[in-house]
Amino acid sequence: MINVVRIHHNQGASVVDIEDGDDEPAASEPEDEENDEIDESDVDTVANHKEQLEKLKRQDPEFYKYLEENDKQLLDFGESDEDGDDNEEGDGEEAEEQAGDEGDEEMDESIVITAETIQTWKSQLAKNSLAAVRKTLLGFRAACAMGDVDGDDNHAFSYKIEDSAVYSSMVVTCIKYVPNVIKNHLIPKSEEGKENVSVSKSPKWKKLKPFVKSYASNLVRLLKQMTDVAMVRFVVRESENAISFFTAFPKLGKEYLKLLAKLWADANEKIKVVAFLCIRKLAVSNPQPYLELSLKGTYLHYMEAARMTNRVTWNNLAFMSSCITELASLHPPTTYQLVFLYIRQLAMLLRSALMSATKESFKKVVNWQFVRCISVWSKTLGSLCHTERAKDETAEMLRPLIYPLVQIGLGSMRIKPSAKFFAFRFHITSSLTELMRSTGTLIPLGPFLFEIFDSHELRSKGSPSTLKPPQFSTSIKVPNAYLGTRTYQIALVEETLHLLYEYHDALATSISFPEFSIPAIVKLKHFAKKSGNPQISKPVQQLVDKLSQNSKWVEQKRSNVDFSPKDEDKVVCDLIKQALPNL
Repeated sequence: MINVVRIHHNQGASVVDIEDGDDEPAASEPEDEENDEIDESDVDTVANHKEQLEKLKRQDPEFYKYLEENDKQLLDFGESDEDGDDNEEGDGEEAEEQAGDEGDEEMDESIVITAETIQTWKSQLAKNSLAAVRKTLLGFRAACAMGDVDGDDNHAFSYKIEDSAVYSSMVVTCIKYVPNVIKNHLIPKSEEGKENVSVSKSPKWKKLKPFVKSYASNLVRLLKQMTDVAMVRFVVRESENAISFFTAFPKLGKEYLKLLAKLWADANEKIKVVAFLCIRKLAVSNPQPYLELSLKGTYLHYMEAARMTNRVTWNNLAFMSSCITELASLHPPTTYQLVFLYIRQLAMLLRSALMSATKESFKKVVNWQFVRCISVWSKTLGSLCHTERAKDETAEMLRPLIYPLVQIGLGSMRIKPSAKFFAFRFHITSSLTELMRSTGTLIPLGPFLFEIFDSHELRSKGSPSTLKPPQFSTSIKVPNAYLGTRTYQIALVEETLHLLYEYHDALATSISFPEFSIPAIVKLKHFAKKSGNPQISKPVQQLVDKLSQNSKWVEQKRSNVDFSPKDEDKVVCDLIKQALPNL
C-alpha cells in the first residue's frame, strides 16, 4: 500500500497525518479519474523498471547519457504512461506522480520546505537542472493543495509548507523559473524566440510531458483559489510565458481560458489587462479552437456585465468592447461566423417582439444588453470595415454584415416610440452613427431624430419642474415624473441636436452634403419658428446656421471640380483632402 500524507490546516500551520490507503487524484478533471488509476505492480516490479530504462536507452541514448551524468536519481522516474494519447488530459495525477513521486526516496514523513530549500532549488534551476524542476514542481503542488478547499486530503505529498512566507516564495519560484528550464530542454535553439512553437512536437516531449502537465494543472488549481490582487496579477502575467504548455493539453487549456475570461470580466483593472494579454496570446498561438472560444467567452462575459450599465461600469464596458474588437481582428473567417450568429440572435429577438407584441417580448429588446450588442458589433464592423481599409480582404469579407445589423438597429427603434423610451433610441442612433462614420455607409437616421420634434412631448407646453436633467448616457428610459416637464423637453432637444450634429458631421466632407442637409434645415427651421421657448429655439437655430454654412462651403468647392459624378473615386476623395470647418 502507498503511504498517504494528509495535510490539514490549523491556525496557519500544516498538520500531517500518515495512514495507509490508495493514492487518490488531486487535480482538476475528476471526470477521468477511473482511467488514471496507477498499477502498483508495475511501479514496484524491479524487472519492469529495468525494462523501461533499457527501452529509453535504446530509443534516446543521448538523453539517457545526459541523465546518467547529471542526475542518476532521475532515472527512477516512471514512464508507464508515455505512450498515452497526448491530447487526452486525465486529471493531472499521472503527471504529478511521474514528475517525481516514484523517484522519491521512501519516507515516513513529508519534508518541510524552508527558505534555504527554495534558495538551493533556485540555484539549481539557474543551471537548468531537471532534478530541481522535479523537486520544485512537487513543492509547488503542495503549495497549491494548501489553499484548495475542494482538494483531497488523502493525497500523498513529498513536501509540506508550514510558513506563509515560504508559501509565497515557493509559488513565485516555480512560476517564474520552471517554465524557462522546461522550455530550454524542449525547444531547440534554432526555434528559440519564435512565436507559436509547439512544445508537444519536441523529440523530448514524452519524457518531459509529466513536468509540463504537472505545472499547468497546478497553475490552474492555484488561480482558482487566489484572492490577493497583487499575487493574482503576478501569476496571470507570468503564466503568459507558459501558454504553449496549455495548448498542449486541450482540457487544461480550455479551463485556463475560462479562468482568464472570468478575471478579465470581474477582477481589478490591472488584472484585466494582463488577463486579456494572455487570452490574446492563447488565441494567436492556437487559433483552432482558442480564438473561437476566446471570442465566445469574452462576449458572454461582456453581455453579462452589460446588465448593470451605469456611471461606475461604463468605462469597464468600453474596455471590454475594445478587447472584443481586438480579438475579432485576428481571424476574419472565424469573426464572420460568430458575428453572423450573434446578429441573427438579435434579429430573432426583434422578430419575436414585433410578432407577439407582449410586454415580456419588448423587455427582451428594450434593455441594456441589446443596446450593448448593437454597440459592440457596430464598433467591431466599423473598425474592420473602415473606409481606409476599403480594399482590404477583411473589410470585403465582413462588409455584408453591416446591412443586417443596421436593419436590426432601425427596427428596434420602432419597438417603443413613446417619449419615455427616447433614451433607448438615442443609444441605438449613436452606435449606428459611428458605424456610418467609420465605414462610409449611408444610414437613414435623420427621420428617427426628426420624429422627436414632432412628438407630443415637445409640441405641448411643458410644466415647470425642479427635477435635475435626466442622464441619457446611463439610462434607456426615464421615470414618469419627467414626462410633460420643461426639464425633460430641454434635455430632449439638446440630446437630439447633439446627435444631429454627429450624424451630419459623418458626411460633412461628402460632395452631396448640400442635398443631404436640406431635410434637417427645413425641419429645424420649422420647429424653431413654432417653439416659444428661447432655451429651445436658440440652439436649434445655431445648428441650422452651421449646416447652412457647411453646405455653402461644399457648393463652392464642387463648383470648381473638373470631374463628373460618374468619377466615383474623385467624388469620394476630392473634398476629403480639403480643409473643412468643424461642425
